[in-house]
Amino acid sequence: IVPITERHSTTNPEFICLATLPQDGFPSNEMALEMLQQIAIETYKQNEQIKFYVVGGGKMPVAKSPNIVYTGYVENLRATILQADICLMPFPPDAVCGGARNKFCDYIALGKAVVTTTEGLRGMEVLQDEVNCIVAEDVVTSAAKINALAGNREKLRTIEQGVLQVKGYYNWEERARHVETIFKQLLAI
Repeated sequence: IVPITERHSTTNPEFICLATLPQDGFPSNEMALEMLQQIAIETYKQNEQIKFYVVGGGKMPVAKSPNIVYTGYVENLRATILQADICLMPFPPDAVCGGARNKFCDYIALGKAVVTTTEGLRGMEVLQDEVNCIVAEDVVTSAAKINALAGNREKLRTIEQGVLQVKGYYNWEERARHVETIFKQLLAI
């Protein structure tokens, strides 16, 4: 297990992709990990400097490519996310994963650009492809978009700026106040 210990600078040739995918019996996480492994294999063919860090516990399979690193659970998820260049939500269409929204909110709250599938994006209505996230439906397209972002830090920063513009929409405190207002209205009826 190799933890990410420092924020990678633009002069560091290694580009870090991070996914939070504990292997704790949820089929959607298992499907996402399988897709991530395939994306890593495809990406490695084009750029060996792109690494895929998988955060989360449980029994992880053997990495299918040398650019995959399983970290297990990390002491500080926030710091680990911040050390990544991009985050991934590689959920195939049949994953149907409600819990993915929490992962996406973690990434958005920290202003991270996310490469996602439509399933990973489901329920995140303010996010738009190429504005504040990157949507890729399959392994080959995902790898191509990750490689493109690794080679274009300016585009990556533009996407991150788009994320920062919508992060308040997913602020838990604001959402809780909104729900509280709805409950108060319902109780007054």
